[in-house]
Amino acid sequence: MALDLSALSLDWKLARARFERDVRDDFFPDVLRNRDVFAAAKGKIDGVLRLDAYVPEPAENWETPKANFTVRHCINVAAVDRLVYQALVDYLTLYCEPHFLDRSYAFRLRATDAAEMYKPFVDQRALFDGAVRDRLAQDANAHVVMTDVSSYFENVVFDILKRKLIDLTGAVPGDEPMAVIEALMSCLSVWSPYRTYGLPQNMFPSSFLGNVYLHSLDVFMTDAGFDCHRYMDDIRIITPTEADARRALRCIHSQLRELNLSVNGGKTEIVRPGTAPWTKLTQPADPEFEEIETVVRRQRLDELPAVVDRLNTMLRALIDAGQGLDRRRLKFCLGRLSSIKRLRRQEVPVTEPTDGYASRLMELVKWLPEETSNVCDYFHVIDECSDEVVGALSGLLRDEQSGLYPCQKYRLWLLASEIATDDVALMDAARDVVIANAEPAEVAGAAVYLGAVGHPDDGTLLAALAEVGQFSSISVRRALCIAIQNVPGVQAVLTALAEASASVAVLVQYLSKLPTPAYAGPARRIPLRRLAGEMPDMFS
Repeated sequence: MALDLSALSLDWKLARARFERDVRDDFFPDVLRNRDVFAAAKGKIDGVLRLDAYVPEPAENWETPKANFTVRHCINVAAVDRLVYQALVDYLTLYCEPHFLDRSYAFRLRATDAAEMYKPFVDQRALFDGAVRDRLAQDANAHVVMTDVSSYFENVVFDILKRKLIDLTGAVPGDEPMAVIEALMSCLSVWSPYRTYGLPQNMFPSSFLGNVYLHSLDVFMTDAGFDCHRYMDDIRIITPTEADARRALRCIHSQLRELNLSVNGGKTEIVRPGTAPWTKLTQPADPEFEEIETVVRRQRLDELPAVVDRLNTMLRALIDAGQGLDRRRLKFCLGRLSSIKRLRRQEVPVTEPTDGYASRLMELVKWLPEETSNVCDYFHVIDECSDEVVGALSGLLRDEQSGLYPCQKYRLWLLASEIATDDVALMDAARDVVIANAEPAEVAGAAVYLGAVGHPDDGTLLAALAEVGQFSSISVRRALCIAIQNVPGVQAVLTALAEASASVAVLVQYLSKLPTPAYAGPARRIPLRRLAGEMPDMFS
């Protein structure tokens, strides 16, 4: 199925800028952080894809861990397709965003043409929490309905989404908005393993479409007289009585049913006045967060070392708490330390905690698998990782009884390619993974590790495996191209890999122009003025 995008007025420059920022929090970050696509997209978009005959590639289905050892099913869209996805949704934001209610807080546009697509997550969550807090301050007898939509993105039905996009844009057959909507629906049906439902998760375009999908719920609840507030799929309704709270829940149930959605029973409750949960809702989420963020917003470089010291103290306390730690505080700590370390042209030392704390932090990924990305991002930018951290990392990857998820191992292998460069036992483990053709995520990570630090014969092994077509995954093929880029006589193998995928073809072209091989994407540097907004969404 080829789509003609050549006649559509899509803003490819804006899409590239937003995609470049979107990859910061990827569940499965590309080895080079998609720098090949960004470099190619700086020129003519024809260097990235055929606009008159664009063919979306089937996405991969990976699982990423959630709290309590559950997993989130994720659709991993190929790099070039993500650029197209961003461009199509960017076009639709011009029409849809003005309709959204102020009571919807998450993933709200900064501006229709802003490279940084959304308002800061921390600020928007503070508005959401603050709105509830203000209502309870006005009425000490108010009740609060707290609920959450179950498997939200996975259950978005494309036909329903299409109708909502048409309603919000006013699209009619034959006009450009309808052409964009039709192209978007065609792409989504190719990317989803279910064909008729299921949005890719943790991507800027999907987050916007999520707001489109639940906009009718916001409108219905507000028109029905309910004081309803929503942060993506997290919903809170303030009511004067318990009877009103129960009526609100019934309305939520019925409206979600029309969207093929349902509430998460484990996260649904009526919070009554005088209870501990009610009191908690009346208090700031974490005063220490706000104190730190106030300093960060002042943009004074001389104050940041004290912030780092305070964050490191928090981090040690969290590590001491072990499996019972506060995940939101851990995510805040690691995210803010990582962002400070990535400041452009200003060096603020960020070193790993001593006295065994750093290795204990690494070990936490066994018990808190959902925090693997944050832990890896932290060690990725740390000034210098100690031998104890390298040893802990190697032990995790070599331990067959660790129970790590494939996507965890992918992140850990990529980190190992940067800091565990002379571990013979780890190299043997990586060879076993590749030869066994294990889970695609794990194979991709192990292949990059061997390419970056292994013996020259490892490159020959990987090239031979690629030549016989052992790996069908686009992510693995991209990893293989990176792993064998410096192996003599592999041009024919690279060409064959490129012919099967536009996302691989862009990478092969990029690698051919590099003066020296690259096996990792550098951390994205940020100016001091943008530090405050450079934080992951801690509430997803």
